[in-house]
Amino acid sequence: MIVNSTDITTKKFKFTNANLKSLPSNSANSSSTELEVSDTEIIGLKCLSGKTGNKRFLLRYKFNGRKCSITIGRFPDIDINQARKGSQKV
Repeated sequence: MIVNSTDITTKKFKFTNANLKSLPSNSANSSSTELEVSDTEIIGLKCLSGKTGNKRFLLRYKFNGRKCSITIGRFPDIDINQARKGSQKV
């Protein structure tokens, strides 16, 4: 899927380095502070894009019935392949 930088049609798609680079930052008039999109290959792997355009990988999971999350790293310091490998070790 190609992500249009002005409009995201879905918040779940197969992450590639190219489409993550093209993710827009969350707009200033949005009620949320970050745009969150999900990878279709690794369940729970998310990419958050802040208002300033910073992007980071996050893994959301459940442990003993409680929702948890762990930050994997910033994009592009960590690319999608490294993020997927890191999320499988959790």
